[in-house]
Amino acid sequence: MKIACLIFAHKNPVQLNELIEVLDCNEIDFYIHLDKKVKKKKFDSCEEKNNVFFIENRVSTKWATFSLVQATINSLREIVNKQKYDYINFISGQDLPIKSKTDIVQFLKENNGTEFITTIPFSKSNEWWIENERRVFKYNFQNWKIPFKYRIQKLVNIITPKRENPNGYIISGNSQWFCITTNCAKYIINAIDTNKKLVTFFKYVWGADEFIFSTIVYNSPFKQKTKENLTYVDWELQHNGHPKTLMIDDFEKIIASDKLFARKFDNNIDQSIINKIKNKIQIKEYV
Repeated sequence: MKIACLIFAHKNPVQLNELIEVLDCNEIDFYIHLDKKVKKKKFDSCEEKNNVFFIENRVSTKWATFSLVQATINSLREIVNKQKYDYINFISGQDLPIKSKTDIVQFLKENNGTEFITTIPFSKSNEWWIENERRVFKYNFQNWKIPFKYRIQKLVNIITPKRENPNGYIISGNSQWFCITTNCAKYIINAIDTNKKLVTFFKYVWGADEFIFSTIVYNSPFKQKTKENLTYVDWELQHNGHPKTLMIDDFEKIIASDKLFARKFDNNIDQSIINKIKNKIQIKEYV
């Protein structure tokens, strides 16, 4: 089993080093996409290990814009061109494993061929879609760099009909994080490279990274082997579309989860929860 761990990072190099350290083993290589706005020099210490690589074709990312989709595609493209991996596991620099690296590798061995990406198909009766339908089926101009773009957006959505699904795709979504096989990653890259209507549609979706990959997989031959993603997130106290920052009081809920990873953590807010989880999972050393 060989795993490429793709990590999106833009801050907290010390925390990123801790994440790499706790996952480091022979079966895992690390690929870091560092936001292009950030100076790489701050993260040089992460590259001291011979299984840590920085994505070369970096993107200046902005939350909820198509830039995150482009950064993901650039990263997947570099990884699949490097060598054969069984899985590409996509997480952020503010994630932590909540199972030991031994357990993570063994889990993927036992479930080899399963695509771990949450795909909730559009339905007016689905609770998640009731809240998120407008993000997809109304025009969102957050990618534009012109004055009064949101006034224009409002006017366009008043005078135009509901947006139509591209090429008959069933729109699916929920989360940008996934753990997929290399074959599935290649399928996603090809779909984006060859389907201009699909890409154009998602350029006007708010938070397109939470929909486009899920949609491609849901409408693909990989659909039948799909399960929910492997990341625990607490949305109970979400603020402006961001999940709760996990703290020491959340420890028991986190550890009780059947997920393999959790997010998000911030060492500038609560280092103690990071330490406690690391101590918990490092008791079982990788053999």
